[in-house]
Amino acid sequence: MMLQPEPRGPLQLSAVIITRDEERHLPACLDSLRGLADEIIVVDDHSRDRTRRIAADRGARIYARHFDWSARQMNYGLEQARAPWVLIIDADERLSDELKREIRTVLLDPGEYRGFFLPRQNHVFGRWLRHGGNYPDYNAVRLFRRGCGRFQDQPIHSPLELNGRAGYLRVPLLHDSYRNLHEYYSKFNSYTSLEAEGMRRKGRRFSWTRMLGIAGGHFARRLLWQSAYLDGWPGVVYCLLGLHYDLVRFWKLRERETAMRLPARTAPAAKTELACE
Repeated sequence: MMLQPEPRGPLQLSAVIITRDEERHLPACLDSLRGLADEIIVVDDHSRDRTRRIAADRGARIYARHFDWSARQMNYGLEQARAPWVLIIDADERLSDELKREIRTVLLDPGEYRGFFLPRQNHVFGRWLRHGGNYPDYNAVRLFRRGCGRFQDQPIHSPLELNGRAGYLRVPLLHDSYRNLHEYYSKFNSYTSLEAEGMRRKGRRFSWTRMLGIAGGHFARRLLWQSAYLDGWPGVVYCLLGLHYDLVRFWKLRERETAMRLPARTAPAAKTELACE
């Protein structure tokens, strides 16, 4: 662990980032926090690239922790935060100067709110997507008072449980999502497995009707009702990938249920050669 220098004034905002092999994205993320975050906490899953060196060079406090569930990584990071407000940000996200000004404004006078949703703008396959539910993407409370929020204990895409009212910011958080299919599928298998495990733990059961209904419903809503086709081929392909994602996570749930019903396999008995006397 490497400590950043103590700030001169009182702490106001802690930024928490969880990482694993994020040397491509992390510099822009950390640089965008300059002038806003009083401390930066990086919870790293034993990166094999330059992630930890990049974080240390920019003054972050680094904690090594094996990744089990994203909620547990983020909650661990929250426990290390010292400022009264916390910002959760991913390594592939960054803040514009305009968003930093808006955050400073609400921190000075948050009113009745204990937290705030940040809209995201997603950059996928070389294009900023504005349709298909990708903008504004208010996916979670990202800015909140320390001690007033904790992530639900589930494997992936865990929502924050906020004790109090949440407001909505206007300026988007910029999300540099996927440059190409290789990047998408590099995370696809682990994400769908975590989703399937999360559904199983919640007691959800596989059914063909549920799988086709949810996957088809999501696809129709994104493509038609939310007009993903207006973003051209990047929007349409991303929508099709979302359909594939839903089908695979449900099928993996089915595989888990099948495996639990089957008896444990035993190795076949070895053949014994009889010696003639």
